[in-house]
Amino acid sequence: MMRAMKNKNIGLYIHIPFRNEEVNYLQTNSYYGMNLYEKEYFDNLHKEMKIRNIQNYNIDSVYIGGGDPSCIYSDFITSLLNSMKLEKNSEITIEINPYCELSKIKNYIDCGVNRFSIKVFPFKNEKWDILIKNILEMIEYINNKGVYNINLDIYFAYKNQITELNFLKLVDIPHLSFYSLNDGYLNDIEEEELSVIQNFIKKMDYIHYEINHYCKKGYESKHNYKYWNLDEYIGIGLGASSFIKGVLYKNELEFEKYFDKINLEEIPCYEKDLLDGEKLEKTYIILKMGTKEGIDTKEYKEKFNIDFELKYAETLKKFISNMIIEKHLDNYRFTDKGMYLSNEFFIDVL
Repeated sequence: MMRAMKNKNIGLYIHIPFRNEEVNYLQTNSYYGMNLYEKEYFDNLHKEMKIRNIQNYNIDSVYIGGGDPSCIYSDFITSLLNSMKLEKNSEITIEINPYCELSKIKNYIDCGVNRFSIKVFPFKNEKWDILIKNILEMIEYINNKGVYNINLDIYFAYKNQITELNFLKLVDIPHLSFYSLNDGYLNDIEEEELSVIQNFIKKMDYIHYEINHYCKKGYESKHNYKYWNLDEYIGIGLGASSFIKGVLYKNELEFEKYFDKINLEEIPCYEKDLLDGEKLEKTYIILKMGTKEGIDTKEYKEKFNIDFELKYAETLKKFISNMIIEKHLDNYRFTDKGMYLSNEFFIDVL
């Protein structure tokens, strides 16, 4: 059993593995047609929270992701949130689909949700107009309820998709995230598309503060920065990860295995990985280089007792000459171009 730490703020991730879409477009740990497990699953989430002594942690950010948390009864979500003791001014985010019922959104807000992340998939047909209409109505409803911290997760997959993003000029959305539906390297079309999107977004005064994320000033994701800064966090539910005292824990991926360990009052993880030495250093580089600040060489030296510029001299020279990396004061960071070619740098470092 993990020992709770007093007086240290951590983040909490809650994984909801259910979805209404038959095709798992995002390749997430989620399941279609498994609604019969919903009640049992949430009963076990409550049990896992007790096993992990969640009530003894100072939680200042909660992220409810999936899957699709909004495809299930909102009472399941609200019962979880109402059972928690959170720090004042905590950031509480839930992912929702663009067709989420407004009654569910009201229930989420009533129990403390103050940030919404809406998934936006690309369509090359008439569905797009319907989708955007729903999203605009949803944003207006959320704003009228006094919540303004909204993110759009936008997935791109084909050329000239930028024409479909003109709706962003019609509404004030403080946070945007862009992802490819294809894993791994970007193909030529995706690189070109992202470059166009990047220029479009910059004209709207967004800050490109992480590889996939843009925001208006003051709307950076508090929860995501816990991952990027290697701060401690706990994940509950199927496949969720936790990072506590230098150890990365990964939960069971299957319902039955997860339920079995919970019933034994065990933390339901199948893998523990101690991040220390070079493994911790490489993880730090990958996470920090993804942010707009990049690697602070003084902070890096203090943390690992390694001269970053000396150890990676050849790599830095190569990627600076390719205009993928730049030096700013004591920091090395990706250029705008480099933000979307980061895999090349990471492979070189690893």
